[in-house]
Amino acid sequence: MINLTANDSVDRPCERNRREKKVLIEKMDYQNVFFEELDCILKRRKPFLAIFRISLSTVSSQFCGNLRSKIVAKGQVEVQNVSIKAEKQQVFHFLPCISPKYLKRIELCLTKPVVLDVMEFADLDQWNGVKEVFTEGLTFLGPVECFGRFSRVEVTVFKMTVEGLFYLKEKFLTSRNFKQFIIHYQHYADEEASDSRLRIVETRKLSEFFGLSFLGAREVNEKHWYFGIPDSNSYALFFSFTFICSRFVKVPLLSVPQGAI
Repeated sequence: MINLTANDSVDRPCERNRREKKVLIEKMDYQNVFFEELDCILKRRKPFLAIFRISLSTVSSQFCGNLRSKIVAKGQVEVQNVSIKAEKQQVFHFLPCISPKYLKRIELCLTKPVVLDVMEFADLDQWNGVKEVFTEGLTFLGPVECFGRFSRVEVTVFKMTVEGLFYLKEKFLTSRNFKQFIIHYQHYADEEASDSRLRIVETRKLSEFFGLSFLGAREVNEKHWYFGIPDSNSYALFFSFTFICSRFVKVPLLSVPQGAI
């Protein structure tokens, strides 16, 4: 696992952190040690890194440019899991520096919250090849169908509907690789309806699409469903709904309450 926290202060002493051991280096500035460590990482990345994390939350555009140039000069970083903490522009600058060959998981933390169309990621080989995506500070616009192919996800979308949730449920029931899907949403269904009317109408629609919910939810405004997975004697699909977040999880059939399916 490699963690890179970039800081462009030349006067700041550098703390080297390796395998949970921290050493303060007094006579070398942060930038020099950072790029020295980066060179070592890029030289020792065969066959590939397990995790590559980089935080760019406190750096200048000049520093980011120098950092990207050094990575590009060495070729795309071959890694299984990548985590980037940065602003939108920096994310789109550095994500293409990651090789899609071994990439399985992408974590993006936007330091300045933004709303983006999911199609802005559509041309990135890195995005199209991964199975797991986790985002923070990023709200997606666009069809929820774009997320149906992933095996493990936690994202936020601008708007969700019962039709979108039903699509995800049907998709996950037939996906062999599906494990867990957590989706937060800023708006649910008809945002012009009053809160009380929305809950009455949409609760009725949920029952029409998913059937009666299982009476095992701990929260008053949370509903649970369990669905049998076709051709599986070992697992079931668990669906948890609230008006701000939904979860789909593949669970062992033995953990399903009696009578829930």
